Amino acid sequence: MKRGILPNTATALTAAGLLLLGSGPAEVYPETMLRSNGQVSFAPYLAGVTDNVERKPGYRSELFVYTDVIRSGRWTFSWLISNTTLIVRPPGAGFTLDKIRYTLSPSFRCEFKKWIATGLLLHECIHSISRPEANGLSTWWNALQLGAGTKGAYHWFLIDKYNTRDITLGNSLDAALTAGAYLRGNASRWIAQNHTYRADLSGLLRYHFPPAGHHAFFADIQYHAWLSDGGSATGKCALSLNAVFFGRDNIAALYWTQILRDRNPHDNEDGLGSLGIKIIF
Repeated sequence: MKRGILPNTATALTAAGLLLLGSGPAEVYPETMLRSNGQVSFAPYLAGVTDNVERKPGYRSELFVYTDVIRSGRWTFSWLISNTTLIVRPPGAGFTLDKIRYTLSPSFRCEFKKWIATGLLLHECIHSISRPEANGLSTWWNALQLGAGTKGAYHWFLIDKYNTRDITLGNSLDAALTAGAYLRGNASRWIAQNHTYRADLSGLLRYHFPPAGHHAFFADIQYHAWLSDGGSATGKCALSLNAVFFGRDNIAALYWTQILRDRNPHDNEDGLGSLGIKIIF
């Protein structure tokens, strides 16, 4: 009689756990996916670049990829990998790799009819390449971030909205908000190094213009604020205008991004404007 106790208990706990994750009766078992999605972009800085800066900004390349691993009901668990490379043009020299910023983070999202909840354990690191590190050390942090927003504010759903010519796109708004708490600990160099962040708050407001043929336009306003030791705060505000070109499975966009204000000490872009192209897949 005792042989059936352990398997039955495990089955009951598994089913109960999946139900708590929001699975419906027909979605009791999780699905292994291993599907990748994300965005790649490349942009030269064309405005706000002056000759009196120490290292003239040149180009910025960004890539982020989510690999969806497991899906169960409303929930998807993923792994995020991202990389940002800054290429500079020092006075009297050619092009030089200046900084690399990368992210390695487990994440999740929970989908509802019109909105989505997200979360990730952020590990982000900034390395200088062609010059000494600030304070002789590279910079990294770990943070727990939770967010929510309407679906059109996220790349996962933007492709479907445009490629299906969603009639609700014209003159519509999407928004997202994310809050984070940074892990701190002097005993371990793996937790934090060379930064003073305690918490952050970021938001996105996106306006969709009415589609026109095979093209569409949207505008983003993004703001990111950081709270540091001692209660000091810094912020970054950016405006982006995007011209979208429809595709079958992906979309491409030509965009202009203007950094209206940036007081962040890491990877500062204050006053810079860039014209680039991105592909959302």
